[in-house]
Amino acid sequence: MAGAEALIAGMSWQWVAGGVAALVVAFLLLSQMIRYRLSRHEFEVLLGNVVIRRVNLFNIDAVYVGGRFPCEFWPSRSVFRSKRLTIRRKRGFPRHLTITPPDPEQLRINLCYALGWKP
Repeated sequence: MAGAEALIAGMSWQWVAGGVAALVVAFLLLSQMIRYRLSRHEFEVLLGNVVIRRVNLFNIDAVYVGGRFPCEFWPSRSVFRSKRLTIRRKRGFPRHLTITPPDPEQLRINLCYALGWKP
């Protein structure tokens, strides 16, 4: 190899490391923008002000504090928190939707009231 090819071949690991670092930074920045909203008929996951995931309340089978695998995971600002809220859907794949709200127990109680259940 001569010239530019040698330079590019020698720096390939740096490009890979830079790409991985950029993905980690993008994930952390996007997770800071994820919010949750409970409306009258649905539970929504928002990225900024755009709804990216919507679950109708009539499709919710169970709500409990704790994680589940396999699941659809939507981390928020508290991505590294140990407390997670899992919503089990009646149908659809994956069945479980796991989120990390600031106060999972309060959101669980609010969801139970919205569903007409006793918390």
